[in-house]
Parts: sequence; structure tokens; C-alpha cells
Amino acid sequence: MLGKISCITIGLCLALAAHSPNAATNVVLARYTFDDSLIETGPDTFFVVEKARGRVALSNQFAYSGDRSVHLQDFANDHDFPELQGALPVQKSGKLHFHFAFMIADPSQALNIALAGPQHFGLRRDGISFWLLTENGHLAHISANTTQPLFAPQPFVWYVTDMIYDIPRGRYNLRITDGTKVLTDLKEVANAADIPGSAVSKYSFIGDLWEDVSNVNYFIDDVTLISSVSDTPSPFVAPGRRKLFIDRWQEQQRHLQRKPACLPVAAPEDFGLSLSWLKSNLSADELRAFKQVLSGQQPPVSLPASVEAWRSGIGAWYQGCHALDDGQAQQAEAAFATARQQLPGGVLVDLAHIQTLAALRQWKDLDGELAKASGLWGEDVRYSVVVGQIGFLRGDLQVFDQWSGVDAQTLPEADFIAWANAYFGAPLSTERLGVMLADPRQSPCLQRYVIAEQYFFSLLWRNLNDQALAYAQRLATHLAAVPKARALWLERSGDAAFLDGHRKAAANAYLAAVALVSYSPGALGKLSDLAHLSGDATQERNYREAVYGSLRQ
Repeated sequence: MLGKISCITIGLCLALAAHSPNAATNVVLARYTFDDSLIETGPDTFFVVEKARGRVALSNQFAYSGDRSVHLQDFANDHDFPELQGALPVQKSGKLHFHFAFMIADPSQALNIALAGPQHFGLRRDGISFWLLTENGHLAHISANTTQPLFAPQPFVWYVTDMIYDIPRGRYNLRITDGTKVLTDLKEVANAADIPGSAVSKYSFIGDLWEDVSNVNYFIDDVTLISSVSDTPSPFVAPGRRKLFIDRWQEQQRHLQRKPACLPVAAPEDFGLSLSWLKSNLSADELRAFKQVLSGQQPPVSLPASVEAWRSGIGAWYQGCHALDDGQAQQAEAAFATARQQLPGGVLVDLAHIQTLAALRQWKDLDGELAKASGLWGEDVRYSVVVGQIGFLRGDLQVFDQWSGVDAQTLPEADFIAWANAYFGAPLSTERLGVMLADPRQSPCLQRYVIAEQYFFSLLWRNLNDQALAYAQRLATHLAAVPKARALWLERSGDAAFLDGHRKAAANAYLAAVALVSYSPGALGKLSDLAHLSGDATQERNYREAVYGSLRQ
């Protein structure tokens, strides 16, 4: 992706040099001109989301420089938004220069542009650092938890943005021009959440996030990010990625040897709340304030009595998280008990409670609680992370093995298959799982299945890959009459084979899983890795784009 960016980068580096004590260490982390033939989606470059009616595509209709830009189109009331989200190596020090050009067809329509960190897009530490948006026909940014208007953009005018973020100090300079005059020139602005040291690992261009009322059409060009520190990112091992599945798995493995810790909030549903209810029952200011509550902040405005209990519960959850992080498991458990009372059905709250039980080594209670959360996370990696961590902390493989035979005499095969069809055949909910646990015929099936998952991950995380492979194959065979269950365990057998160096066996397992279900992003991504390792660039791209989308005209 060279070409026109070479001349742009010179200017960026000069601008960054004015804020950096050592310009020679500047490193380009990402640069996209969208004019080149090689524009690869992937976990370490960017991914394209075109859910509902939204669209993200290359366009030669408009361009700030060169021949092409990226066109994002949102549609109101389609219950989703288009997104171009890019990834960076995590930046925790130095200064970061974010440069891009954008043009809006109708500035009255809502859009959002942001830099965020490992804690995703919330106003919290390592969450959103820089947030640019349109509101009421004005371009604005969020600084210190407050929306601050900048200027009223005009239709079909290219605006060039340069933001230089001092990560340790949590301050940035912001300069926006229309190509002839400077419209915004801010110095030493507090980052979005006013939290110094907030890291950055991703950037995002979307339409309307919350209200779903935007029909925005806008164009993005010349996206470049430059770091002032010398931590040069590793080279790509495959198009669109710096790490393969096996590398990521091993990083997770090292991470899971640490003490339990709360997982990041992704959406109101993590707390058992309905985003549609919040939109329908809160004013725009109240909704914005509640978003701050979700990210652990104290909003400057009061909230209706109808959501005060939720606010209190979320506050208790954050209190418990801090206690857990400090190694105070008993205090954490007390806080989580309060949160669970006020946020029934909050899977993130239940999972934090489970992690605390692991820290307290209360395994019997943990098994029951894990069964109550089983399956609610779908393909969310956070669930498997916690199960793997529990396997590490528990360490009693012999106890696991006593429960691992799903065809034991105490659990007739017909009962287990009937239960598995119900478990995988419809969306799970806290209520459905509660019914299963209360039913003397279904409860042993659910509990044994949860133990089976713990047993598999405990083998895998201990690098007993051959045993994990055999066990996953055994589960896949036993669940052959339940396609979704069989596909899941085939994929897991492929994981074990991949980690053990048996690539052909892994590919066959992933292909078998894909053949059983209509969409399996996990198996497709791992097939892409395997295709790269075998030197098949065409298959690598086909599999990868089946997951991350493609950026084409």
C-alpha cells in the first residue's frame, strides 16, 4: 500500500516531529490510501461490517487524493450500522498521530469516528480516547465526558483531520482544515474519558451507533496512524494479520495463567439490559449519561428512577471488579452479590461471580453457576477464556475425568441426545437454562456438558493436545445427531490438531465443521491461517474474506 501515501507520510512525520523529542523513532502503524490493488481485511488490518442495509465499499466517485476512497452508507431504523474498523498493536506510550480525510453528503446525519483501546468503545480506561461525531448539523468531539461542538460542516467538502494524542498524559491536539483554511486548532485537550494513560489499539468509522436514525453517506480517505515510539509492529505473517490462530491461542494461554479479572463490557445486554428499551424510554441526554454508567463513569446529569437500580448494580459490579483485581475475593463476592440482585440476567455479572468462586476455590458452587451461564455467550471468546482460566486454577484433571464420559450409565445416551437437540436447537436464555437445571432429567446433562468443556480446555491449556484432540473427536462422534454440537466439537478437535502441528488433520476437521453449519467464523478463520501456511494465497483470501468481509467497489 505505497503509491500516493509516500508524499502524505512526509507531512505527517513533520507534523508529529513538532510534538516528539525524537522524530527518528516515528513508526507508521497503519496507512491506507484505498488506491492499491492490495487492500486486505483481517484481524490486524481492518474488517468491514455491512449488516442490515448498511454498506462499506470502495468508491471512485469521490477521493481526497488519488482515485478512490471508502464510502460508508447507513440506513435509519435497520437495527444496525455499517463499520470500517481497523486494528493496531496496542499503544501505551509515546504520541500517536491519527490522520484522515472525510466528506459528508448531508452533515445533518449522524456519524461517529473514534480511537479506542483494549477495553473497546466505552468511556473508560483503555476505552475511547478520541471521539469525533456529528450532532444537530455540527461536527463535535467528546472531551472529558462532554460533547463539545467544533463547526458546521458543509456538504461534499473534504475535511482533513490531524489528531496527535499524548498517551501518558491523556491529552491531544486537534487540527481540522478544509484544504484552504484551519477550522479547528485545539491544544492540550483532555481525551474522551479524561483518563491519562488510556491505551489505543483500534480505530473505527461508523454511522449511527445508538439511536438508529441516521441515513448518513460519507467518504473516508488517506487513513494513517504514526507512533512516536520505536516499538515497530511485527511484519504480517499473512495478508491482513500479524498473528495466526496458533500465536493468538498461545498468548491467551499465557494470559489465562494469571489471576481472575473482570471482562470488558461490550453492550447493555451484558448486564441483562435491552438497548431498544433504553432507546425508547430515555431522552437523548439520559441515554448519553447511561452510556457513561455502562463504562464505569459517573454522569453529570441525574437519571430516571426506572434505571437507578441498574445504575447501582453496574456500580457494584465495577466495585467488585476492582476488589477482584486487588486480590480481595471476599469483598469482590459481596459486591457481585449486590450486582446480581439488581441486574438479573446479566451474563457478565454472573461470569464475574463465577470467576470469584474460582478465586475462592469453591468448585461445587462454581459448576452450578457455570451451568446457569452455559451457552449464553455463543461464539464470544470471553466465555472460553474464563472456562480455560478455571481449568488452570482448578487443576484437578482426575476429578474432571470422572465426569468426562458422557455415555455413563447414570446418563443414558437417549436422554443426552434429546437434551443436546434442545440445547443447540434454539437460542438459550437464563430462563431456559433455569428450567433445564430444575428438571431432574435435563440437569445432569447440562452439568455434565459444562464439565466436559472444562475438561477439554484444561487439557488444551496444559498442552496435552493429543488428549484434547481425542476427547473432542469423542464428543463430536457422540453428538453426531446434533449438527451444531458436532460442528463445535469438530472445530475444537481441529484446534487441538493445529496446536499439535497436525495441519492436514486440523484442516479436515475445520472443513467438516463448516460443512455442517451455514456460517462458522472460527473455523473459516483457522482455515485461512492454514491456507497461508501452505502457501495458497487464493484460498487464504477466500476464507478470510468470508469472515471479515471485503473492501471492493
